[in-house]
Amino acid sequence: MEIKSGECHIWRFDSNEVTPDLINILSKEEKTRYLNYKYIKDKNRFLKSAAMLRILLSFYTGISLEKLIISRKCNECDRNHGKPILINCREINFSLSYSKNIVVIGIYKNFEIGVDIEWINNDFPCEEVIQSILSYEELKKHNALGTNEKLKNFYFNWTIKESLTKATGQGLNESFNNISIERDNNYESIQVVNYPGFNNDFHDISIKSMIFEENYMLSLAVFDSLKTIKFYNESDISKYTEFM
Repeated sequence: MEIKSGECHIWRFDSNEVTPDLINILSKEEKTRYLNYKYIKDKNRFLKSAAMLRILLSFYTGISLEKLIISRKCNECDRNHGKPILINCREINFSLSYSKNIVVIGIYKNFEIGVDIEWINNDFPCEEVIQSILSYEELKKHNALGTNEKLKNFYFNWTIKESLTKATGQGLNESFNNISIERDNNYESIQVVNYPGFNNDFHDISIKSMIFEENYMLSLAVFDSLKTIKFYNESDISKYTEFM
């Protein structure tokens, strides 16, 4: 499958829709992880996301499923909890996120990408954790917002900072309240103004955030000039019967 420069592909899957034969797509390590999950909901979500990721990477690279090598090695401790990369085709970058039964996978060419999706829980006590998410300047602006806008602003900042740290591979090593984001009132013009863990020019980062399927917040960050986003779902690949 072709992906052009400056183009981001976002794939959406439902982890409630799982067939047992998907386990045959997993690597040996992934099969072990799948079997170690205790609850069926977690098993199905891992199975769906891991299998669909491998199918997509095979689509985009032309590499057969059994020859795909996905590394999750941490650069600091060598354990398998680092940023996943495709060893045998480094030009295809990807990021995966899930919330409830929705799984999203972002694909980008030649530059790092991070995606994050969160279900917007209207009862979540965001004010109890907001200081760990927002910088000092962001918090001052947040406190001036109305109640409904505060909830949206919380999920906006949370998902953007998750996507940023996924793209850099820093994850939880970077405190979110050290990162500062500026946006317009429509949540459309978004830019990073402070990110201690990022050594390059902030202008190299493209950020998008949106309400997804009415009650989810979806954000993505790419270290490139993002031109367009294309959305796909499972029906777009179901015709490839050799994988399904």
